Amino acid sequence: LRAQALAQILQRSTDLQTALGELTNMQREIIYLKYYEGMDNKGIAEVTGYADKTIRNVASTALSRLRQDKTLKNMYN
Repeated sequence: LRAQALAQILQRSTDLQTALGELTNMQREIIYLKYYEGMDNKGIAEVTGYADKTIRNVASTALSRLRQDKTLKNMYN
């Protein structure tokens, strides 16, 4: 059972990395800073030089693309 659980975790990680790879560099950068580093939009703006509105729009579009990804959808159904 442990080996099966580990295999599932590794597959989900691979699927997520694949889905993230489908994003543009800008989308991936903003998602990484926002959700992996826990930065707010102001912090992201300071690091990247992007405007707050750009960050919001790019993050929204990236999350929408990730939600539409069939592999990720199957992961949670």
